[in-house]
Amino acid sequence: MKERTLKEIEDEMEKHSKEGNIGKVMDLVDEHGNTFDKMAFACVDGNLGRVIELENLGVNCTDRGFIKAAVKHNQEVIVLHQVKQGASLDEVIEVAKIYENNHILNLAKSRKRDQMGKRK
Repeated sequence: MKERTLKEIEDEMEKHSKEGNIGKVMDLVDEHGNTFDKMAFACVDGNLGRVIELENLGVNCTDRGFIKAAVKHNQEVIVLHQVKQGASLDEVIEVAKIYENNHILNLAKSRKRDQMGKRK
């Protein structure tokens, strides 16, 4: 079965909600939530291809929970992608400190210094 975008799921939720079909709405709520769970698993696994697929479905990989998942599991490629997609380096640094992940911490600090140097 083809995975649906968050918008498609949300539109169907609205339709069934107006019709009073609460059972179907609850199924769609589960499908919606499962899409976010898939992003968390992709971040933990370091599966960049899957992260990009899920972004195309409307999931934002730069949400703090997904940053935490990638940092906690030392997924450098995912963290770099998250930063490329707009995640704050300050947030990555903060999360890396919380999880005592010196590798990601040093990577983020280095990127931050590079950004600062480009502004001068």
